[in-house]
Amino acid sequence: MNTLVIVDLQRDFYHPEGALYVPGAEILPERTAQLIPHYDQVIFTLDWHPQRHISFKPNGGIWPVHCVQYSAGAALPDEVLRAVADLPYMVYRKGQSANREEYGAFEDITPAMEIVLRHSDDITVAGLCGDYCVGETIKNLVRMGLGDRISVSLACTGSIDDGSTLREIIQTNHIRTK
Repeated sequence: MNTLVIVDLQRDFYHPEGALYVPGAEILPERTAQLIPHYDQVIFTLDWHPQRHISFKPNGGIWPVHCVQYSAGAALPDEVLRAVADLPYMVYRKGQSANREEYGAFEDITPAMEIVLRHSDDITVAGLCGDYCVGETIKNLVRMGLGDRISVSLACTGSIDDGSTLREIIQTNHIRTK
Protein backbone atom coordinates (compact mmCIF):
# COMPACT_ATOMS: atom_id res chain seq x y z
CA MET A 1 0.00 0.00 0.00
CA ASN A 2 1.42 3.37 -1.05
CA THR A 3 0.28 6.42 0.91
CA LEU A 4 0.65 10.07 -0.01
CA VAL A 5 0.64 12.48 2.93
CA ILE A 6 -0.25 15.98 1.71
CA VAL A 7 0.72 18.46 4.42
CA ASP A 8 -1.23 21.73 4.75
CA LEU A 9 -1.81 22.40 1.06
CA GLN A 10 -4.29 25.10 2.04
CA ARG A 11 -5.24 28.39 0.41
CA ASP A 12 -3.62 30.57 3.07
CA PHE A 13 -0.27 28.95 2.19
CA TYR A 14 -0.37 28.28 -1.58
CA HIS A 15 -2.40 31.22 -2.93
CA PRO A 16 -0.68 34.59 -3.52
CA GLU A 17 -3.50 36.29 -1.59
CA GLY A 18 -3.23 33.84 1.32
CA ALA A 19 -2.46 35.09 4.81
CA LEU A 20 0.83 33.15 4.99
CA TYR A 21 1.64 32.73 1.29
CA VAL A 22 4.76 30.74 0.44
CA PRO A 23 6.33 32.31 -2.68
CA GLY A 24 6.05 29.96 -5.65
CA ALA A 25 3.57 27.62 -3.95
CA GLU A 26 0.75 28.45 -6.37
CA ILE A 27 2.12 25.72 -8.69
CA LEU A 28 1.80 23.01 -6.04
CA PRO A 29 -1.93 22.25 -6.29
CA GLU A 30 -1.65 21.22 -9.96
CA ARG A 31 1.59 19.28 -9.41
CA THR A 32 0.09 17.50 -6.41
CA ALA A 33 -3.09 16.67 -8.33
CA GLN A 34 -0.92 14.97 -10.97
CA LEU A 35 0.90 12.99 -8.27
CA ILE A 36 -2.22 11.66 -6.50
CA PRO A 37 -3.20 8.94 -9.04
CA HIS A 38 0.11 7.16 -8.39
CA TYR A 39 -0.95 6.31 -4.81
CA ASP A 40 -3.39 3.89 -3.22
CA GLN A 41 -4.57 6.33 -0.55
CA VAL A 42 -4.08 9.90 0.61
CA ILE A 43 -3.85 11.54 4.01
CA PHE A 44 -4.46 15.29 4.11
CA THR A 45 -3.13 17.20 7.08
CA LEU A 46 -4.77 20.53 7.79
CA ASP A 47 -3.77 23.48 9.88
CA TRP A 48 -7.13 23.91 11.62
CA HIS A 49 -6.93 26.80 14.05
CA PRO A 50 -9.55 28.40 16.25
CA GLN A 51 -9.80 32.19 15.85
CA ARG A 52 -7.93 32.85 19.09
CA HIS A 53 -4.98 30.54 18.43
CA ILE A 54 -1.81 31.20 20.44
CA SER A 55 0.36 31.36 17.29
CA PHE A 56 -1.49 34.38 15.85
CA LYS A 57 0.08 37.84 16.20
CA PRO A 58 -3.08 39.39 17.75
CA ASN A 59 -2.80 36.71 20.46
CA GLY A 60 0.93 37.18 21.09
CA GLY A 61 2.21 34.68 18.50
CA ILE A 62 4.52 35.12 15.54
CA TRP A 63 2.19 34.30 12.63
CA PRO A 64 -0.61 36.25 10.95
CA VAL A 65 -4.11 34.83 11.40
CA HIS A 66 -4.26 31.84 9.02
CA CYS A 67 -6.15 28.59 8.36
CA VAL A 68 -8.98 29.43 10.72
CA GLN A 69 -11.42 26.53 10.99
CA TYR A 70 -14.05 26.52 8.22
CA SER A 71 -12.59 29.63 6.55
CA ALA A 72 -11.72 29.98 2.87
CA GLY A 73 -8.05 30.18 3.89
CA ALA A 74 -8.22 26.70 5.40
CA ALA A 75 -9.61 25.15 2.19
CA LEU A 76 -7.87 22.56 0.04
CA PRO A 77 -7.48 23.34 -3.69
CA ASP A 78 -10.26 22.17 -6.00
CA GLU A 79 -7.93 20.34 -8.39
CA VAL A 80 -6.54 18.25 -5.53
CA LEU A 81 -10.02 17.39 -4.28
CA ARG A 82 -11.03 16.32 -7.80
CA ALA A 83 -7.89 14.16 -8.09
CA VAL A 84 -8.62 12.30 -4.86
CA ALA A 85 -12.31 11.69 -5.63
CA ASP A 86 -11.83 8.01 -6.48
CA LEU A 87 -9.30 7.18 -3.76
CA PRO A 88 -9.67 6.45 -0.08
CA TYR A 89 -8.47 9.39 1.96
CA MET A 90 -8.31 10.59 5.53
CA VAL A 91 -7.95 14.03 7.11
CA TYR A 92 -5.73 14.85 10.08
CA ARG A 93 -6.53 18.23 11.66
CA LYS A 94 -3.80 19.84 13.73
CA GLY A 95 -3.48 23.07 15.67
CA GLN A 96 -7.03 22.82 17.01
CA SER A 97 -6.11 23.62 20.60
CA ALA A 98 -6.04 27.41 21.06
CA ASN A 99 -3.20 27.20 23.59
CA ARG A 100 -0.81 24.84 21.78
CA GLU A 101 1.28 25.19 18.63
CA GLU A 102 1.41 22.04 16.53
CA TYR A 103 3.50 22.15 13.37
CA GLY A 104 3.80 18.45 12.61
CA ALA A 105 1.01 15.98 12.02
CA PHE A 106 0.55 12.68 13.87
CA GLU A 107 1.51 13.81 17.38
CA ASP A 108 -1.97 12.89 18.65
CA ILE A 109 -2.69 10.11 16.20
CA THR A 110 -5.95 8.18 16.16
CA PRO A 111 -5.80 4.37 16.14
CA ALA A 112 -7.31 4.29 12.63
CA MET A 113 -4.71 6.70 11.27
CA GLU A 114 -1.90 4.75 12.93
CA ILE A 115 -3.13 1.50 11.35
CA VAL A 116 -3.17 3.12 7.90
CA LEU A 117 0.38 4.45 8.32
CA ARG A 118 1.78 1.21 9.77
CA HIS A 119 0.28 -0.80 6.91
CA SER A 120 1.81 1.48 4.28
CA ASP A 121 4.85 0.12 2.46
CA ASP A 122 5.74 3.57 1.13
CA ILE A 123 4.79 6.92 2.67
CA THR A 124 5.48 9.92 0.47
CA VAL A 125 5.26 13.33 2.13
CA ALA A 126 4.59 16.56 0.21
CA GLY A 127 3.09 19.98 0.89
CA LEU A 128 3.74 23.18 2.82
CA CYS A 129 5.96 24.30 4.40
CA GLY A 130 9.10 22.20 4.20
CA ASP A 131 10.84 24.12 6.94
CA TYR A 132 7.96 23.83 9.40
CA CYS A 133 5.00 21.50 9.02
CA VAL A 134 6.42 19.09 6.42
CA GLY A 135 9.67 18.76 8.34
CA GLU A 136 7.96 18.25 11.68
CA THR A 137 5.58 15.69 10.15
CA ILE A 138 8.59 13.75 8.85
CA LYS A 139 10.17 13.83 12.31
CA ASN A 140 6.94 12.52 13.86
CA LEU A 141 6.78 9.66 11.34
CA VAL A 142 10.41 8.81 12.11
CA ARG A 143 9.60 8.77 15.86
CA MET A 144 6.83 6.28 15.05
CA GLY A 145 9.50 3.98 13.59
CA LEU A 146 8.45 4.53 9.97
CA GLY A 147 11.60 6.28 8.76
CA ASP A 148 12.61 3.52 6.34
CA ARG A 149 9.25 3.89 4.52
CA ILE A 150 9.32 7.68 4.07
CA SER A 151 10.20 9.66 0.98
CA VAL A 152 9.64 13.32 0.16
CA SER A 153 8.32 14.67 -3.13
CA LEU A 154 10.48 17.78 -3.48
CA ALA A 155 8.61 18.87 -6.62
CA CYS A 156 5.40 19.03 -4.58
CA THR A 157 6.86 20.71 -1.50
CA GLY A 158 7.48 24.39 -0.84
CA SER A 159 9.42 26.12 1.92
CA ILE A 160 9.54 29.59 3.41
CA ASP A 161 13.33 29.40 3.55
CA ASP A 162 15.49 28.26 0.62
CA GLY A 163 14.77 24.60 1.36
CA SER A 164 17.86 24.14 3.52
CA THR A 165 15.92 23.25 6.69
CA LEU A 166 14.04 20.46 4.89
CA ARG A 167 17.23 19.20 3.24
CA GLU A 168 18.86 18.99 6.68
CA ILE A 169 15.88 17.02 8.06
CA ILE A 170 16.03 14.68 5.05
CA GLN A 171 19.77 14.10 5.50
CA THR A 172 19.67 13.72 9.28
CA ASN A 173 16.86 11.16 9.10
CA HIS A 174 18.10 9.34 5.96
CA ILE A 175 14.88 10.07 4.06
CA ARG A 176 14.61 9.33 0.33
CA THR A 177 13.54 12.02 -2.13
CA LYS A 178 11.43 11.75 -5.26
